[in-house]
Amino acid sequence: MELYLDLVSPPCRAVYLFAEALKIPFEFKLVDLSAGQQCTEEFGRLSIVKKVPVLKDGSFVLTESIAILEYLVQKCSVADHWFPADLQQRARVNEYLSWQHLNLRSHCSKVFLLRTLYPFVMGSEVPKEKMDTAVEDMKLSLNMLEEKFLQNKPFILGNKISLADLVAMVEIMQPLAVGVDGLEGRPKLTAWRDRVKKELGEKLFDQAHEAVLNSSGLQQKMQNNSELQKLKPMLLKKTSQSDVPPAVRNPNSDCLTDTPFSMPCCDPLGLCQYQTNKQVRIRSVRLGSLKWSLNGGILLFICIMMLWNRKYQEFDLVVSSVTTKVKGVAQTHLPGVGDVVWDVVDYSGASQDKNSFFVVTNVIVTNNQKQGKCPEVPSKGRLCRSDKDCEKGAWDQQSHGIQTGSCIKFDVMKKTCEVSAWCPIETKTAPPRPALLAAAENFTVLIKNNIRFPTFNFIRRNILPQMNDAYLRSCHRGNDSLCPIFRLGDIVREAGEKFSDMAVEGGVIGIQIKWDCNLDRLMQRCLPRYSFRRLDEKESNRTLYPGLNFRFAKYNVVNGVEERTLYKAFGIRFDVMVFGQAGKFSFIQLIIYIGSTLSYYALTTVFIDWLLETRCYSAEVGQNYSERKVESVQDSQQCILCVSYVDEKKLRLVKRSRKKSLQNLKPMCVQPRKEDSGHLRAVLCLQPDVSVDHNAQPALDQKPAPDSKRHHPGWCKCDCCTPSVAPQEELCCRQSDGACITSSPLFKQLVLGRSLLQAVLLYQDPLSPPVGGAQTAALRHCAYRQYISWRFGVPPDDTHPVIPSCCVSRIREEYPSPDGRYSGFTPVRMASVPTQNNGEL
Repeated sequence: MELYLDLVSPPCRAVYLFAEALKIPFEFKLVDLSAGQQCTEEFGRLSIVKKVPVLKDGSFVLTESIAILEYLVQKCSVADHWFPADLQQRARVNEYLSWQHLNLRSHCSKVFLLRTLYPFVMGSEVPKEKMDTAVEDMKLSLNMLEEKFLQNKPFILGNKISLADLVAMVEIMQPLAVGVDGLEGRPKLTAWRDRVKKELGEKLFDQAHEAVLNSSGLQQKMQNNSELQKLKPMLLKKTSQSDVPPAVRNPNSDCLTDTPFSMPCCDPLGLCQYQTNKQVRIRSVRLGSLKWSLNGGILLFICIMMLWNRKYQEFDLVVSSVTTKVKGVAQTHLPGVGDVVWDVVDYSGASQDKNSFFVVTNVIVTNNQKQGKCPEVPSKGRLCRSDKDCEKGAWDQQSHGIQTGSCIKFDVMKKTCEVSAWCPIETKTAPPRPALLAAAENFTVLIKNNIRFPTFNFIRRNILPQMNDAYLRSCHRGNDSLCPIFRLGDIVREAGEKFSDMAVEGGVIGIQIKWDCNLDRLMQRCLPRYSFRRLDEKESNRTLYPGLNFRFAKYNVVNGVEERTLYKAFGIRFDVMVFGQAGKFSFIQLIIYIGSTLSYYALTTVFIDWLLETRCYSAEVGQNYSERKVESVQDSQQCILCVSYVDEKKLRLVKRSRKKSLQNLKPMCVQPRKEDSGHLRAVLCLQPDVSVDHNAQPALDQKPAPDSKRHHPGWCKCDCCTPSVAPQEELCCRQSDGACITSSPLFKQLVLGRSLLQAVLLYQDPLSPPVGGAQTAALRHCAYRQYISWRFGVPPDDTHPVIPSCCVSRIREEYPSPDGRYSGFTPVRMASVPTQNNGEL
């Protein structure tokens, strides 16, 4: 018989130890896993699964360590205690072997792989959170091994070793190879390990574990080993899985199951998963009517906004060109010139810009200017007393000419510097009032505006197709808003100004043409809308240079000398500004709008949620709704303890402290106690004759007579608590001085009553109730659970209910541990265990 093994593997060590301890003859065949020999073609012909251990007995080949062990038991007729023939005893062995594969073996191997293979395969250190989670899962599995399988027995099956002990031991030794001793602080498991080691033979035991405990030799094998990269997919799969505790508690009972609540995933990145939100349905006519009313109002608002703003259309901005034609004639009398007739060339031709036109409304005329020398105007130059005050060749931005260096009389009172300029110099600065060309108010302008929307290839002009020459001659804006011919006085008036005032100094008027076109076939409409406004500042005292003016000259020659007439023209500039857009139905835009407005319906949920949390509804309804809708999860670094005092009706939530006594900690918050109606019904069914003598009840404000033989700590309020070294265990059943809850008859019947506790245990496991020494431990644990269900009801999520010290002491007195050892308070993750009974489950 040949055994193909590598003693680094726990299943291989189990087979090796069993065969050697029972003197079963075999030939040892080494399959070096670190060298990848299990993946060779030669080994693949022997075992298609390419895993060790493998047994070859002649032509018979067997894989899987448990199957090999059972085969050796049957073939070699070993002692019965290894794998008993008794049906129930064998079932107990199989129970452990079935459980350990996904629990103790899985978690111990994970710790080993993370510490050994991970750095070599992945090229980096193990993330701390992954390692901490793996160690925590391993400890939970060890708790299960100790409490459920080993209990207070020498071995898992009883007084003698079995295959269950052998398989469990080799798995526990695996983390020890990487410096993680899972048995530290566990005297019961440590003693069990020593007994197993003695049964197998200490020398054989050490020899079998030498390969795995020699960590330096193991690391040397892994260095520069390219074969390890083949293990990368397996290692990624193992370390990317969710950290699921080895034992998951059913929330409806206190039983532990060995099947983790995890869903298989089709890829490590979770791409084949789908998540959806949990909904809470409230059956209420008022809330239902309110919901549909709000949704209907939101739908109406969305539809109105869609039609009003044409959100179902695609839009394009206008491309425009503008031309103007001004018509009108006026006559003015100019001093020194006489009567002058002004036509469009005179009052508009000199200042034509793009998309604008200018009309002269007032002028200042300076006649008969010619090149010469004359005194500067005092307002533009400086006064002087002699020629020294004038600099020849000097000039500035305000000068009308260049100084000659002479100081001459400007008038009887003043002297100014002489300049070479067009003389006489313009002296008047203030425009005439009223304006000389006030008749320009009756001038008209024809505005021709051509537009185009490139996206839709649509062209239009403001002179519509039905407008002919006869229409343009007779149309008037007063009775036709689409008429393209405008009277200048009407433009200024609609801009909110008075033409006669504005004509004096001039200004700027904006003519706005807005095109808002709907190009849908059934609703096609594309017409201009005109509006007017003043663009410059009209208040003279609020601006340095009010109005609008410019200068131009008319030249002629008199007696061989060139002369000119200078005109300072004031007028109004009209700027034509075109804005517009065109819209046409677009299915894509409609979908985008609908998608963007769907979020409005969340307002209904927000409003109703707010309504339920206000005083419009009762506190009970709001609390019930909040508990069903919101799942509170505490920070992983916090440990929230739940405390219930007999003299308070609500539960206290307290943040754990490692220094201060739990009794003296201030609560984070208080929550109403939620009854566990299922527990109450079960108690009444299991013991319907529960009765309480109210006359025998001690008063809650009276302490029992103090026991002089026992020392009671200062934080105790009932004189029944015992001292503790852990601050989190320093808790009394009361907040104020008074009687202890353990003196209540109901405590004795519900928590300590043996018949009730036995009925509960039998209810949980009808076929295999605890017997012998295990029954006392089971009754003690059951008493803890009874107290929590009685005093806490349904504890708040992510909290750890703590049993008072006096109650724990009383329960332990009634159902003591044989060795007098108890684990004490050790909070664990509530995801796996929703109730905490001072560390004992």
